[in-house]
Amino acid sequence: MIRRILWVAAAAALVLGGIRFSEKNATPVAVHYFFGESAAVKLWAVIAGAFTAGFLVAAVLMFFETIRNRWQVRSCRKQITRLEEEIRGLRNLPLVARGDVAEQRTEASEPELAYPHAGANPDYP
Repeated sequence: MIRRILWVAAAAALVLGGIRFSEKNATPVAVHYFFGESAAVKLWAVIAGAFTAGFLVAAVLMFFETIRNRWQVRSCRKQITRLEEEIRGLRNLPLVARGDVAEQRTEASEPELAYPHAGANPDYP
């Protein structure tokens, strides 16, 4: 409730400040562009337009940065998931002593790798 009152008070102060600013800066000015000049416009409108244009440029740039960051976060999450699955697969492998691996190779019908986990994940080098 207090937060809402503070927001309303801040909005009211901003509106009243804007009205006061526009009253103090009502002088008509001519804006010179690269390709001509505008008709007489009140100074407060020129300042507000410049502020709005700067805000929009910053918002567009921030939007693209946000999209890039989200893509990077999604990529990192996929990699984390893949690595966690690899860890789970490695934890499920039986622990075998080095001498036992040699005995198992002679007993097994197909040859095993020196590191049993190397073939568990196709992405593993």
